[in-house]
Amino acid sequence: MLYVYWYAAGVVWFSEDGVSLAQLVSASRVITLAGLYSHEGQSYYSHGVDEIRAVGDESAERILNLADR
Repeated sequence: MLYVYWYAAGVVWFSEDGVSLAQLVSASRVITLAGLYSHEGQSYYSHGVDEIRAVGDESAERILNLADR
């Protein structure tokens, strides 16, 4: 059984459960995985361009890590 954990307002998609979910969807005969999407709510609390870029960099790193796994 796959458990999805909630983090603040969304799913901890970069957890092992996120990897398992992506693998299940990818292996499905009836679902096509078109890509990975992330909404980074913590960017709302960023102050200035540098903090916003740091959130974006971290998000990109997490997505690439998930895709590699």
